[in-house]
Amino acid sequence: MKKIAFVFVLSCALLPSLTKADEDRVAILCYGEHPQENCPAGTTIFRGCATDAKVEAKEFCTIQTEDGPAVVPHFVDFIAQKHGNSCGYNWFKITCKFSDWKDSKDRQELVTEEHSE
Repeated sequence: MKKIAFVFVLSCALLPSLTKADEDRVAILCYGEHPQENCPAGTTIFRGCATDAKVEAKEFCTIQTEDGPAVVPHFVDFIAQKHGNSCGYNWFKITCKFSDWKDSKDRQELVTEEHSE
């Protein structure tokens, strides 16, 4: 039983660097004063006030390659906003487009797509 748990934890820890090139990676970002208490179910990234969704997306979509860190093409979609506490609550869908990822020769040509917030 311990070996199974160890393999599961190890595989989850390595997931970003082992994602297949044809699978997109998605997260739901929510930020506000008390995000764990006031963000909707399904939120995967919780942050405090003054968070920049584009910066969070870039960090989430950065992977380690043999050439060093690389940012996968990605976009951020605004989902909703809720008023409350000192800065309200905003949530976004972040999508890392591994399906658009190309080999290392083409990485310089990739442009990150920014959807309106």
